[in-house]
Amino acid sequence: MFNPTNLLPTRWRKVWRDLTSNRARTLLVIASITVGIFAVGVVQHINTIIVDEMTRVYVESNSAHARLMVNGVDDALLDALRTVPGVEAAEGRASLTVNVQVAEGVWEPLRITAVPDFAAAAVSIVSLDEPQTGPTQSASAPYRWPAEKELVLERSSLDTVDRLPANLVVGDALTIEDANGKIRHIELTGLVYDANELPVAFTGTPVGYVDMETFEWLGGGDTYSQVNMRVTGTRAQITDKEYVQRVADDVAAKIEKAGLSTPEVRVMNPGELPMQNIFDALTLILTPLGVLALVLGSFLVINTMSALISQQTRQIGVMKAIGATGGDLVRMYMGAVLIYSLFSLLIALGLTVFIAGAIELLLSGFINLSVPGFVLPANVLWMEVAIGLLVPSLAALWPIVQGTRVTVREAISDYGVGSGQFGASWIDRILSSIKGLSRPLQLSLRNTFRKRGRLILTLITLTLGGMIFMTVGSVQRSLEGQVDKVLAYNQFDIQVALERQYRTSQVAQAAYEVENVAAVETWSSGSAIRIRPDGSESETISLSALPPTSQMVDPTLESGRWLLPADQNAIVLSQNVLEDEPDIALGDEIVLEILDKPRTWVVVGFAQTTDFSGQMSGYVNQEYYARITNNVGSAGTLFIKIDAESATSVSEMAAIVEAHFEASNIHVANVMTVDFIRNFTGNFFSIIVSLLLVMGVLIATVGALGLAGTMSTNVLERTREIGVMRAIGASDATILAVVLVEGVIIGLISWLVGAVLAFPTGLALSSVLGLALFQAPLGYLFSADGVFMWLLIVAVLAAVASLLPARNASRVTVRAALAYE
Repeated sequence: MFNPTNLLPTRWRKVWRDLTSNRARTLLVIASITVGIFAVGVVQHINTIIVDEMTRVYVESNSAHARLMVNGVDDALLDALRTVPGVEAAEGRASLTVNVQVAEGVWEPLRITAVPDFAAAAVSIVSLDEPQTGPTQSASAPYRWPAEKELVLERSSLDTVDRLPANLVVGDALTIEDANGKIRHIELTGLVYDANELPVAFTGTPVGYVDMETFEWLGGGDTYSQVNMRVTGTRAQITDKEYVQRVADDVAAKIEKAGLSTPEVRVMNPGELPMQNIFDALTLILTPLGVLALVLGSFLVINTMSALISQQTRQIGVMKAIGATGGDLVRMYMGAVLIYSLFSLLIALGLTVFIAGAIELLLSGFINLSVPGFVLPANVLWMEVAIGLLVPSLAALWPIVQGTRVTVREAISDYGVGSGQFGASWIDRILSSIKGLSRPLQLSLRNTFRKRGRLILTLITLTLGGMIFMTVGSVQRSLEGQVDKVLAYNQFDIQVALERQYRTSQVAQAAYEVENVAAVETWSSGSAIRIRPDGSESETISLSALPPTSQMVDPTLESGRWLLPADQNAIVLSQNVLEDEPDIALGDEIVLEILDKPRTWVVVGFAQTTDFSGQMSGYVNQEYYARITNNVGSAGTLFIKIDAESATSVSEMAAIVEAHFEASNIHVANVMTVDFIRNFTGNFFSIIVSLLLVMGVLIATVGALGLAGTMSTNVLERTREIGVMRAIGASDATILAVVLVEGVIIGLISWLVGAVLAFPTGLALSSVLGLALFQAPLGYLFSADGVFMWLLIVAVLAAVASLLPARNASRVTVRAALAYE
């Protein structure tokens, strides 16, 4: 029969025979290289697709450079704000919460945002989405902007479970209980995309958009509760947060001169959408893990080529004897590595497109992005080609060069039964001193340490894989601990931000009029700018003025103390202040400009922030702050606890409270519940933990492949020894047990070393992740469960990885073993 390999030169026929004669070894090497290429490629793929899409959306939506929370801005004041030097555009929006009927007798909150003119919007543009049909989507009418008594929904609202009527399509009418308790019917005219608000997946509350007339019809006011603005200037200026801050402060000053307050001025990160910092942190963590997987995969290449050349030492001698040079042999074996690499590269490219695409689709649902699907960006393609061809070749070069330097005499005298005598090293002497072990177990122990170089590479691979797996468990626990801190901080159920300052007695009385309200606490809020010693100004620091004995928060202090009733100009700063103002230390006096007046404050503590956006904040004594801002007896924020025995959910209570306040002529800027914070933090961390776990599994897979390759190679090298054992009476079960136990011993050693390394590695990774996300290390919680889980996993992996080589060893006949070269 015709064999196409006969057309190849002799040396390449040999390469092909080496690849096909031991398919298990070939598959293991290809799999390990594939995982390494894929691990690096998938991280780069996610970063490229997600960040590129975020950048595109940022530009197309004309995202706001700054956002000001205001109290009653009207169109006339907006026109005046547009005349402030440096302002390119300023637009107002307003919002309130109503209830939507999901089913008979079932109501859920729906956030309504008013946009004055959808078609003419120029800042943080809400775009009309395209109708889609598919297996899970019904055909719908063409989308259009809402007219009076109509609304559009943010497209991700349809992903909320049981928060909207089932099978809702464009053209349907929603039944709404408005802010005044009236039942309204409003038609859904389309879906929109708003890239500049928190994704609905994080808030858990659907979002609708209406015009101002409909907003008032639903019980809202005729003014705006926030101003979105863009600045004008050079590219360097509009990407300079300090420049944007100065313009935003001028806008805030103009608002305050009109007799209104600006409790919050938030400057966005230039060129970034909300939550882009998540992906910056993920890239920071995942990239080195991907590189680690690639390096570990290279170890298996080194092991395999070393074993192959050791196995073929006599063949090398014969080839040299008939005229082959060292260069010929190096090129031949490097050709084998190139073939491994090409197969691995083809598989890795396909996996990268498929797996990375699936992860991106999942992530896009969380962060409300439209990703292009299963594509392969050019930069990812060339990066994978480069590392897929170069890294394995570089890894294999040293063992190939060293192995092919053997002389003809040395090669011909090699019998393939190992070198040296047992007992020559201190490890051998320790093993010999162990008494009471069965002969097969003694043999397994001795075989484990016979090829120490190979053992070390295998242990490094498996140990690091286990270490990362166990580390991810600790990072997950530390992140969950952070969530617990955030939730412990919030001792309230509902937070209500008012459009302006109201009398404390008036808002407290209105809150207690709502059934099931158990406790109410009023706060004031504002903003400040630090005047640095050199005269420069900081970004806005959001201030919360609260009773020092507040029952609504349980702050987590990083250092110093909390506020005391006797405090006057004492301030507790959030830990993230130190990112922009690193010179501030505990006990320092700092100058804060509040309402255009500089005042000196003493820093008495630093608290862990609960704001993931990076907004700097501070806490001050409410009584003292009210005096210096001439707002004694008034408040702009309420915190509410509901009766623990109440059957009404927190979200329903929030809608009831907001409606009652509006009916009482107390205008609400926004309402936030503790459930919202819980959903946000839970979803926020789930992305990070999931991707870390994926990388941990990938690295552990490389470790398992490395062990399988090592055991397969060990069995091949001991073929003649196994024949001798069979000749003197060893049974199939004995041979099987010797190999299996050897693999399990390697797995247990790797677990022990990995467990020791997992603690400091987890501590370091938690610190890096905490600094990237929260400007402070995470409180480290070591996961003992992860350690014991990996013990079980590695024992199973070791047994499975050794099973096929052990089975092959047990089937070796005496004749075949003694004839083995």
